[in-house]
Amino acid sequence: MPRDRLEEALALSEELLQNIELGELPMAQVCLKAARLARLLNDPDKMKMASDHSAYVGEAEARVAAYKLRLTAAEDRPVSISSANPTQYVMAPIGNYHERQQIEKNIIHHQQIVEKVRADFYQYVLGVNYELRFSNVPRAVFEGTRLRVDAALAKMVPEAVQKFVSVFDNLRSSNKEDWSNAVHSCRRILLAVADAVYPPNPGGADEVKTAGGKKIKVGSDHYINRLTLYVEQHAKSARFKDIVGAQLDYLGHRLDALYSAANKGTHDDIQRFDEAERYIIYTYLLIGDLLSLPEA
Repeated sequence: MPRDRLEEALALSEELLQNIELGELPMAQVCLKAARLARLLNDPDKMKMASDHSAYVGEAEARVAAYKLRLTAAEDRPVSISSANPTQYVMAPIGNYHERQQIEKNIIHHQQIVEKVRADFYQYVLGVNYELRFSNVPRAVFEGTRLRVDAALAKMVPEAVQKFVSVFDNLRSSNKEDWSNAVHSCRRILLAVADAVYPPNPGGADEVKTAGGKKIKVGSDHYINRLTLYVEQHAKSARFKDIVGAQLDYLGHRLDALYSAANKGTHDDIQRFDEAERYIIYTYLLIGDLLSLPEA
């Protein structure tokens, strides 16, 4: 889901919690706002439930208000009672006591309906709020990584920074084609990083031996191989080489497959926002590891 919708949903959930806790709005309006929250979260079942409850609880609130008016109207007027016989006990007339008693029962019944809906929706909105706040934690952590990677990219591969700007612009879209373009840009960014840290065909060679003695191609399109050799030459830890090598192998070949599919006009492309987001995060983390090597 696009980040701006998540931020709007989080702000709306905070506002709704305040509305419910402080009794700022009738529950019928709270239900309609909860329906909007569900719509932002693409939850049609909760949206319908909230919309249905708006009419249901709205009727209960209207009945409570009407019964309160009737209760006021049913109050007994002051009556002065006296007797000429000082020993006589005089009782006040019963008046509208039984009517008021029934009205009060009706008020309690319908108010209980309102309070039950209030409690249910408070739990729903509170759960959504916690979920959205938790989802922002990894986003905040990733934001720190992004700033660090951006600084390293601006220094070593400045043209890649502009490519990432395009990536995030495409990611904010609701169009699947834009998500695919964002992922294809990740491949171009890795190419640019490879060109900067391990240019193609060093010394005019088409192939280079790895540390294990295997020959691999290092042409302009073989950016995965070139980045792998860069890691081999600069990483001080064998464990680091294994981890980053596995990341390179998975991400690079998957990006190449998507790129090839797009060129052939097939449908093996990005269909979901979270899939595109995942590739972008993987790319950022991988570049962060790669650009940290000279500092190691």
